[in-house]
Amino acid sequence: MNRSLILLTLVLGLFSQTTQAQETSYLLKDSTRLGAYIGPGYQMTAIGGQYSGQFTLKGGFVLDNKFQIGAHFAEMINEMNPATIPADLNVDQEESIDISYNEAGLDFFYSPKATETIHLSYGFTTTWGKMQLKNDDTDLGEASVACVIPSINIGVKLMPWLKFQAGFGYRIGSQLNGFEDYDLNDRAFNAPNAQFGFYLGRY
Repeated sequence: MNRSLILLTLVLGLFSQTTQAQETSYLLKDSTRLGAYIGPGYQMTAIGGQYSGQFTLKGGFVLDNKFQIGAHFAEMINEMNPATIPADLNVDQEESIDISYNEAGLDFFYSPKATETIHLSYGFTTTWGKMQLKNDDTDLGEASVACVIPSINIGVKLMPWLKFQAGFGYRIGSQLNGFEDYDLNDRAFNAPNAQFGFYLGRY
């Protein structure tokens, strides 16, 4: 009986020491600073060689003041009837083609010195958009477009809860599915991309 009791005590003691020696690890440590941001902006690019101005709304999370992970929505707000589009579409030069475009996507930014008032960040954005063609009031169809946008950005901390950010990158696009009657060249979506915005949040 005494031997069994001593053996049980040794086993429980060994198990207790093993349990205490093991440390549970977590994805987010207690010291990880988690914040969030949201705000409006403006994006400038080109479609078919013509200017496209887009209103944007962005939001997401900030980890340790260095990593921004978020999403955005963009809607083209200017009217577009590019003269260069017939070079990319199999249409008559005299035919009037109006374009509308909107997109949604994911944003990833890394800011190695985000605690400084003025700092740089490196971004990578993926987007999925819809492009629609119209001839006066006649709907000519739509196409899905996927793009990636690597960028470099500058951020300015205006207040503890307000940040201005502007950046420049290059949009690389590809048509996922096309129009029924028109052939759109992928190069119509490749263009410089600039954006700026004001973002409210906890940084």
